[in-house]
Amino acid sequence: MRLAFLFICVMCCISCKQKKHAKHFESSKINTQPKAKTDATIKKTDSIFQNALKKALSIAKASKKENFRKNFSIGNENLNNKVDVELKFGNLFSRKYKNLLIVSSSKLYTKINVYAVRDTGFTQLIDKILMTDSHPGYLIEDVNNDGLKDLSINWYPLSGCCRRNIFDLYLSKNDETFSKEIELVNPTFFPKEKVIRGITYGHPGLASLYKFRWNGINVDTIEYIYPNINDTLHISFVKSNSQAYSRLRNKWSENLKSIPKEYNPVLDLDYFKSYNLKDIKVILKNIDK
Repeated sequence: MRLAFLFICVMCCISCKQKKHAKHFESSKINTQPKAKTDATIKKTDSIFQNALKKALSIAKASKKENFRKNFSIGNENLNNKVDVELKFGNLFSRKYKNLLIVSSSKLYTKINVYAVRDTGFTQLIDKILMTDSHPGYLIEDVNNDGLKDLSINWYPLSGCCRRNIFDLYLSKNDETFSKEIELVNPTFFPKEKVIRGITYGHPGLASLYKFRWNGINVDTIEYIYPNINDTLHISFVKSNSQAYSRLRNKWSENLKSIPKEYNPVLDLDYFKSYNLKDIKVILKNIDK
C-alpha cells in the first residue's frame, strides 16, 4: 500500500516540479457556505476593514509622531464582521526613521500593512492579505544581518500534499523602502552566517535540502542536496547546484555518503529523511530519464 501511494506521489510530483526555489504557491480557499451568503459576508467585512484602517490611521496621526502600541476592535462578532486591529508606531525597522504597522484580522482573512512616515502623512509600503485559517503571523527581525530589521510573515497554505511552511520576507532598504517579496518554503535562518538552509516542497525521497546565501537583499543559490536515486543499496545523497534529479551534463554534482553536519539544525530535517530504499527504487523506476 505504501509503495502504491508513493508511486502516485512520484508521478504527481515529477509532473509538477518547482522551477524556482522562491516560487509562489496558490492556496485554495475553503468555502462551505452558499456563494451569495459568502459574497455578502466578504463585502461587509471589506467595509469594516476600510473603517478599521481609517480609524488606525487617524489614531496614528493624532499621536504627534510619538512611539506607541495600541489594540482595538471594530464591527460585531455576532454578525461575523468583527475586525481586531493591532497598531505599532515607531522605529520598528531602523533607528533613523519611523514606520506604522497595522495588522487587521477577521475570521475570514488577515491584512498586514506597513506605512512610511512622510511630511504629508503616511505612505503605504506593504499591503499583504492572507486567509486567517492559514495562521498568519509576523516578526520584525534582521534576517539577512545587514543592520536593518525586516518584516517576516509566516503562514501555512490551506491545501497541498507536503510540508510547506511559508515565509514571505520584505527586506528593509537604505532608502526607507522594502525589497520585493521573497517567498521561501520550509526555511531555517542562520543570520550570523547570512545563510538560509531548508527543505523544498515535496514528498520525502523527492524533496531536497537547500542552502541559499544572502547577497544584499537578494538570495543566491549555493547548493541542493537530495537523495541519490541511483544508489539502491545504501541511503546516500547528491550535492548539486540543480534542484533535484537533473540529469543534464552541464550541472555540477557530487555524491555524498551522509548529510553534511551543517544541516543538522534545519527544522523538520526528520521529514526530509523519512524514506527508505524501497521508496528510492520506486522513484528510480518512475523518474524521467
